[in-house]
Amino acid sequence: MGKKLLSMFMIVLILLTMMEPLSSDSVMAVSESHPQESKTTNVALNAKATASGQCNEYENPSFAVDGRTDTKWCDNSGTAQKWLELDLGKDYNINQWVVQNACIGESKNCPYWNTNSFRLQMSEDGKTWEDIDVVKDNYQTIVDRYVPTFKARYIRLYIDKPSTQDSNARIYELELYGTDVEQTPAYPEINKKPVDYVDPFINTLGDNGQTNPGPTTPFGLVSLGPDSDGGAFSGYYYQDKYLKGFSHLRFSGVGCSGAGGNILMKPGIGSFTNDSKKYKEKYDKKSEESSPGYYKVKLESDIEVELTASKRVGFHKYKFPKSQDGYVLIDLANSYAGMLDASLKVENNNEISGYIKAQNVCGHGYYKMYYSIQFDQDFDSYQSWSGDAVGDDESRSGTKIGVFAKFDTNKNQEIKAKVGLSPISVEEAKYERNHDIPNWNFDQQRSKTRKIWSKLLNKVEITDNDEENKTIFYTQLYHSFLHPNNVTSSKGEFRAARDENTIRKTSEFSKDFEYYSGWATWDDFRKYSLYSILAPQEFDNIVKSMVDVYKTRGSYVQWGQGYWPSPTVRNEFNGAVILDAYTKGFDDFDVYTALQGMAVDTDNYTPNKVSGALEKAYSAYNPMKLASLLGDKATYLKYREIALSYQDLWNPIQRDDQQNERGFFTPNAETVASVSKINEFAYQGNLWHYRWFVPHDVQGLAKLRGSSEKLADDLEYFFEIDEYMAINEPDIQAPYMFNYLGKPYLTQKYVREYTTEVVTQKYHNHGLYALPIKSRVYRADPEGYLPSMDDDAGAMSSWFVYSAMGLFPGNPGDPYYMIGSPIFSEMTLHLEKGKSFTIKANDVSSKNRYIQEAKLNGKSFDQAWISYEDIMKGGKLEFQMGSTPNKEWGADPSKTPPATDFTKEVDLKLNSITAPADKTGVAIGTTKTADALGVPKTVSLDTDAGRVKANVTWNVDASDYDPTIKTVQTFAVNGTVTLPTGVKNPNNVPLTTSIKVTVNKIPQSQMTATATSQETIGENNSASMAIDGNSQTFWHTKWDKSDVLPQSITLNLGGTYPIDKVAYLPRPSGSNGNITGYNVYVSTDGVTFTKVASGTWANDNAEKVATFDPTDASYVKIEATAGVNGWASAAEISVLVK
Repeated sequence: MGKKLLSMFMIVLILLTMMEPLSSDSVMAVSESHPQESKTTNVALNAKATASGQCNEYENPSFAVDGRTDTKWCDNSGTAQKWLELDLGKDYNINQWVVQNACIGESKNCPYWNTNSFRLQMSEDGKTWEDIDVVKDNYQTIVDRYVPTFKARYIRLYIDKPSTQDSNARIYELELYGTDVEQTPAYPEINKKPVDYVDPFINTLGDNGQTNPGPTTPFGLVSLGPDSDGGAFSGYYYQDKYLKGFSHLRFSGVGCSGAGGNILMKPGIGSFTNDSKKYKEKYDKKSEESSPGYYKVKLESDIEVELTASKRVGFHKYKFPKSQDGYVLIDLANSYAGMLDASLKVENNNEISGYIKAQNVCGHGYYKMYYSIQFDQDFDSYQSWSGDAVGDDESRSGTKIGVFAKFDTNKNQEIKAKVGLSPISVEEAKYERNHDIPNWNFDQQRSKTRKIWSKLLNKVEITDNDEENKTIFYTQLYHSFLHPNNVTSSKGEFRAARDENTIRKTSEFSKDFEYYSGWATWDDFRKYSLYSILAPQEFDNIVKSMVDVYKTRGSYVQWGQGYWPSPTVRNEFNGAVILDAYTKGFDDFDVYTALQGMAVDTDNYTPNKVSGALEKAYSAYNPMKLASLLGDKATYLKYREIALSYQDLWNPIQRDDQQNERGFFTPNAETVASVSKINEFAYQGNLWHYRWFVPHDVQGLAKLRGSSEKLADDLEYFFEIDEYMAINEPDIQAPYMFNYLGKPYLTQKYVREYTTEVVTQKYHNHGLYALPIKSRVYRADPEGYLPSMDDDAGAMSSWFVYSAMGLFPGNPGDPYYMIGSPIFSEMTLHLEKGKSFTIKANDVSSKNRYIQEAKLNGKSFDQAWISYEDIMKGGKLEFQMGSTPNKEWGADPSKTPPATDFTKEVDLKLNSITAPADKTGVAIGTTKTADALGVPKTVSLDTDAGRVKANVTWNVDASDYDPTIKTVQTFAVNGTVTLPTGVKNPNNVPLTTSIKVTVNKIPQSQMTATATSQETIGENNSASMAIDGNSQTFWHTKWDKSDVLPQSITLNLGGTYPIDKVAYLPRPSGSNGNITGYNVYVSTDGVTFTKVASGTWANDNAEKVATFDPTDASYVKIEATAGVNGWASAAEISVLVK
């Protein structure tokens, strides 16, 4: 299988057999002195098979052991018990058995046709049978179990209950893994590295997660992976029998039809075709491998495909059999949500470039991605197509275009391809292709990507014997870090949301900033609190990117309308993430833009149905809370009213469907006939599920119900009647609400239940299941989730991660975490600056799920929450677990999580005013105004509630600055601070500040420029473009390369100045001509020049500075001795006076 899982139960069983043999003499005990373990094989393959009956000759018993999953044994006979017997031909030592049930080959009535109850039996004579393992109440498609090693020739699969819905048995494959009797079969490795626990095949079988097993990096732009032919939202279903190819973009785990599937590449053998029904290909399921950053498969044509990736580049390696008809097809029409446009250009015999423009999730808006494909060898010929037109055209455009490149794979059987992606340009995609992966060493890149994932996953260190839960944990941690996507170029450039025509620089923000896009915050807003612990730098940049969306989006958007730099879904709860960041100290962003954006989100939130009205109230909490922290009283009062508007929907006499009067949120607070109908009054849920969606005011909800005790009783009843919908987001915070209500032991009960135990689920996300399903919600098999349970960009996977930790963000924006019931004996979170935080759960088990007592850093700890600050300080939170609830622990009202006081007034006390940083590099002669000098418009206030920004008015006229003086001036400008509404100054802190300004840049307006080479044909790249004050235009040497380097640009400064610095800003996009080797010369007459500086500059878009001893100069010459691709260019050149 390549995905062999070992549960804690089975480990214990195996260890027991090491100490004492089973009762049957024919079952071999595993001892510590056993010989070296040997790799197992499927000893049931093509064994002689007989059965209790068969549906027809094409579904006879032999098809259950033929190694295929497109055939099956079926028995629809009237016998009460059905069985499948195998004669292996000789004895084998067996330690693993696998049953592949109905849903591996047929989607109808999944999962109810999967074999429900069955047992594996062995016999010495084929007549007397003994149970080896028993499975009851099964809904899994693939049952993969290890057992203590036993010796047998005769095996029987005895079926107690064929399915949940009918009496037909359906077995697609029975596999038995073992060795010859002289050998000892191997068991899976235990206590592995975190990266080795990740199984990307989990959540790929059927509509059970909608993830893809292909390679990517944390938050990577490229998501390269296999595309099968079954219509999966992320491109791949585990059970599909055909692969169409390998595409480079996708949005993991979301609904509708997903988004992505673009730039699909398919190696093959044969003549031209552009029909996916013809070029799709069967593959060897046993050959599939997947791990973080790597995917491998062998196609039916005997082509072996390996994939890896960097942030911005997909890397393919194809091993062909010898053939003159090898090809690589590039289909640009492939798209999950729909194509809008595409282009291609065959640049030479190994490069193809262009762009794709495709729809976002659910058809809202679009993204545009440029690509550059390069092969490591020339193709012999190619055919391109557009619709039905096929030929050797170098360029194509439209929605149905592609290229069919032919290779002689007799000569070169291994073909590699790199695919660079960029939201900026084809030129940038080429650059990324060569920058991210500069060579053709596939294994080196695979190792590099694995190390990137290891670095992240190693931040969580688990000490525990439960191998299956570790597999689930690290896989779901992996899934939690796939989105959003870093869409920043390696040069520090990006296009922002709904701002397609502007290329911006990360230097607008800070040197460490990177821009992110790809939001699904209706689903996953809780996920981001995980990043604040494990990836604070990325979290900071993500939040800044969210705030920037408020600047660039124009009119309000809830979904992905308009342009986005990568696939996206929806963003209405971005405000919750931003608020969460601010309350945790991530506040280096324009907080007033954030506040305004949150307010607009709430104002435009459509209160459709009861669910929409409750979500609008929750949305209002974000600007309300932020306004209270900023002292903005008017905004606070406005959004407090909306945040409390949920109360208007409360109908205290509404009965549940069992006619118990409990009170529910109903339309206009009017009585309805039923509270359990899905989608009638609530989106993807019912009134039971949304009864709990007041995470910002649980105490207020308790008051509506009459008391915390009554609300807790209702919540417990909700779980006991199986109303909780663990497969979707609307009520996933519900198990943690007991912490607010003084009953954290019930949080511990139900969180553990839904994290690791078999539960009953009645609902999928759009209605009732045909029959309730009894299963674990999270499993370590290719389904991994329950039917229709999308991972939703990490929303559901992060729930498991949080719950396994024993920490959960009950209400993002409140800087603390609910304490649940940790499932591992010990977990250490490795934090920034060498700190660590350990969560230790002594004697923990499924039964011992209740906290008896706790200590934080050695001191008694009995509150049902812990602050973010306490976690990030580092330390140890230690629990003593037991099987009996301690109803006193964390129950005292003083120990419940802090609640927002909706009655408080907003008044902040000013402590001090922080002076802004010095301003330098201002041009000589700049007008004597605050705007011209570029001084900041706000300053930072220190208040009793933290940092607050305030407007400042600068008295420039009173400064010593004289713009008529043409030499360097340094002077102070004093300013008057205006306090925001709600910030009080009882200590009479002086409302003044000052800033030091240095005017030392020679005005470009008085300069002239000449160059030894300049491109003036077509786009104007003359020398004057380097001193026009516009960073989007640039000087460039001749494009035809007739002027080879070195070349130079000379500036006439318009006067003589004592200078000591020359600043060089590279072109705004692309890298052609970026100066990497330079000399700087100065002159007083324009004839005789003296060299004052030389050196090298990095090939990136950051501004560069050459510094030298002060010298008088009237002319400055920059000589480019080396430049990217043999050119020289400059966007801006500035000269600074000493």
